[in-house]
Parts: sequence; C-alpha cells; structure tokens
Amino acid sequence: MALMLFSATAFAAGMLMPVQPVARHMALLGQAPTIVAWVLLYVWYKSDVASRGLVTSTWFNGLVISLSFIAMPVYFIRSRGAFRGLVAALLFYAAVIGWSLLAAIASVLFNISNAS
Repeated sequence: MALMLFSATAFAAGMLMPVQPVARHMALLGQAPTIVAWVLLYVWYKSDVASRGLVTSTWFNGLVISLSFIAMPVYFIRSRGAFRGLVAALLFYAAVIGWSLLAAIASVLFNISNAS
C-alpha cells in the first residue's frame, strides 16, 4: 500500500511539474507531491522503528526528516546489520531514482497529451 501511495506521489509530481516558462506559478504546487512522499517515508520509518522495538533519538528522527539520503542508510545498517542494511540502502537509493524517473515519465506524457 505504501509503495502504491509513493508511486502515486511521483506520478502527481510529474503531472504538476512546470515545463514551460509560462508555468512558473505552478512551481510550488509541483512540490506538494514531493512533500507528501517525504511524509510517507517518515511514516514508514516510524512504523518500522515501532515494529522492530527500537528506540531512536529526536535528533536522529530530525535527520531522517531533513537528510533522508544520509540518515535512512544509517538506520538500515543499524537496524538490520551490515549486509542486509547495505542491501536495504541500495534498494532505498533505487527507489529514489525510480521515483524521479516515474515523475519525469509522467511529466513527458502529461505534456504530450496537453500539447495536442
């Protein structure tokens, strides 16, 4: 379910992504799905922490919010061990790249359909 919601935010971000200079007023609106994706990531992180019975500091929770690219791999290694943590970190980076690609594809498709 979380993966489907995460994918939906990428598709929405692509549809709202301003492509033409006349669409600059939509730049802030285009960031809304990205913020929703960050919230989904944090909700998943907190549920994973709770399900594993781990204790995290407020400082580390703030890092997950502000510097997810660095904090999530650290969390994966700490919670899953070295090998499984590295695999999870690689999957996390692949998901971020996949989110960006899905947003770009949605942007291209949406702009092609609007051009005609």
